[in-house]
Amino acid sequence: MPLFLVETRDRLGHSSERRVVAQTREAALRRLSARDVYLVGTRKVAPRGRSRPYPSVLDTLRPVSMDLRADLLRHLQELLSVGMPLGEVLERVSHRTPDPRLRRLCREGMEAARSGARLSEILAANPGCLAPWVAASLSAAEQAGAVDALLPLLVEDHREASRERARLIYPTVTAKAVVGFALVATTLPVAISHGLAFWAVNTLANGVPLLLLALLAWHAVRLAGRIGPVCQLLERLAPWLPVIGVGRRVIYARRFLRGYRAMVRSGHLPQEAMEAAASSAGPAWLEVRGQRAAEHLRRGGDLATALRMAGVLDTRVSGLLETAEETGETDAVLDECVAMLDDEAERESLRRSIWSWALLFALAAVIATGALVVGFRGYYAQLMDLTDAYFTD
Repeated sequence: MPLFLVETRDRLGHSSERRVVAQTREAALRRLSARDVYLVGTRKVAPRGRSRPYPSVLDTLRPVSMDLRADLLRHLQELLSVGMPLGEVLERVSHRTPDPRLRRLCREGMEAARSGARLSEILAANPGCLAPWVAASLSAAEQAGAVDALLPLLVEDHREASRERARLIYPTVTAKAVVGFALVATTLPVAISHGLAFWAVNTLANGVPLLLLALLAWHAVRLAGRIGPVCQLLERLAPWLPVIGVGRRVIYARRFLRGYRAMVRSGHLPQEAMEAAASSAGPAWLEVRGQRAAEHLRRGGDLATALRMAGVLDTRVSGLLETAEETGETDAVLDECVAMLDDEAERESLRRSIWSWALLFALAAVIATGALVVGFRGYYAQLMDLTDAYFTD
């Protein structure tokens, strides 16, 4: 997760340096461009402590579960809300989490916190534990003094993501079982004709290397998806994919609107709420667009135009918020829009689950048909060999 050191100068000519966690350099610059300071320069720096600019291979192949991430954020929120210092909070949380990677994050974060690092910088130094947008949203909340308002939303979002993944566990396990059954069915004629020992040796000599190559290719694709430019390209393409894209857009909109509502209700200005909400939406390109919308609000622009500039909400939700701003019912309409997005996200989650099962059944039908064809040809060839041998004798 990038950390940028931005050099600024105020109207009196006094220079200062600010550390900003953002997903892109443009987002880091825009976050400070309208705070009555002049931007002098910026450079990417390493966070305090042991920085890992990219997730490790283990983090990519076996990521930390969403439930453990949610528990980590929940413990942080509970202890920080009572005024406990960050170093002591991380020390206590390290004893509560069972995952060794999260314990390492807490232990290294204790040392960094004592040297003045903020929570967003500590999370940015360990990109394999939490998504980049989590550290970026916390950085925006820290600048606005609204960490207590934003952390519960991050916990709830991770809980919902965990429930979403749980729905797809059964299709994934079933697909692996179907593939395994098909492999056994297609190689069974070899076992019948040449014996189990020959079948086992042949499988180890030919099948295992091919399986290892397939696994290496799959994990290489996953690792390539973690590269910065590739990850940003996938983030831009994901909302426009069939089935998956609609759900992604709904999730981004719900995160954005929840963050905006929490910031406004905690007494912050709309532009500060827009910044934090844009960072918590998820993708880097949405964070940049949200920063532009926040600049529009700082220049005295209206909320309707800012929402269109942010590009997160659809026309229906944006229209409701525009009407609410005119009638003075923004608070009630925010609740209504969030509830509407919650229902829509639940429907899209169910839809993705149904499509996953449908694709699984289609895959199972293709594999089963191929297995029957190959198996029948093998059985038929073996039967013909036995018949020829019988009549020859």
